[in-house]
Amino acid sequence: MRNEQIKVVARIDAHADTQHVALATKHGKHPGYTKFLAVRSAYREIAVYLSGFGPATAAGIEGTGSYGAEVAQVLAGKRFSIREVTQA
Repeated sequence: MRNEQIKVVARIDAHADTQHVALATKHGKHPGYTKFLAVRSAYREIAVYLSGFGPATAAGIEGTGSYGAEVAQVLAGKRFSIREVTQA
């Protein structure tokens, strides 16, 4: 049996004060959810958090033109594929 790592995708709900991060795998499992403060140092922590569940491949971020702009920029700089998502 091959030991295959599961790819993880993040959904980030961006707010003025917090960033809510939910994870999903291609198999529909949800291995994690947490929130971070909406500050630049926390955006780097989000990248580390995402990678802790397996190879993180993409992040769907709400409000990349407003509250999600800075987290999108930080994650793109760490080679995450960024997609704009609509409000849930």
